[in-house]
Amino acid sequence: MRLSLYDRFPVTHNLTWDWYNHAVSFGMFLLGYAIARNGDLFDRLARMRWGALGVALLAWGAYVYCWSLWTFHENDMPFSRDVLRLIARTSYGVEQWAMILAVLGFARRHFNRSTPLLRYLSVGVFPFYIIHQTLIVVVGHHLTPLNLPVAVESLLLIAATVAGCFATYELARRVKLLGPLLGVR
Repeated sequence: MRLSLYDRFPVTHNLTWDWYNHAVSFGMFLLGYAIARNGDLFDRLARMRWGALGVALLAWGAYVYCWSLWTFHENDMPFSRDVLRLIARTSYGVEQWAMILAVLGFARRHFNRSTPLLRYLSVGVFPFYIIHQTLIVVVGHHLTPLNLPVAVESLLLIAATVAGCFATYELARRVKLLGPLLGVR
């Protein structure tokens, strides 16, 4: 989809005309629904988790290399821009899929039994999903004028987003009117 739709339909988050993003999101939804109860698949993913993580990291390295060529060596690139774009998009897609497989494999290996923490966190998935992007935008908007080093700004953004997600989840658990709006019983 990245190779065929992305150039014609860049991500806009427009509800009616974001065909690339809709295709990717709906495709992932269908895939999740199709594999949700396939225990044999998840057992295989658990066995291949380290290999998938290695592939993801190698593909990520290739993507970063392409990005650095594009950004810092625009006039002396070893490939044409079209070839570099193809390599970058392919490595980015491989990195995403391999990381998904690795995460599912590690989850199957380490989080396949019920614990109090897992029960607590699993109810919080929907509130986290609903609020995280808004928190990232708002916190990022307020951090940008501070001109902090990238590492500091990133850590603050991540910490504030995680803290805000947990705070929202806890509010949803305690405030009767807010709970149903955020998917918390």
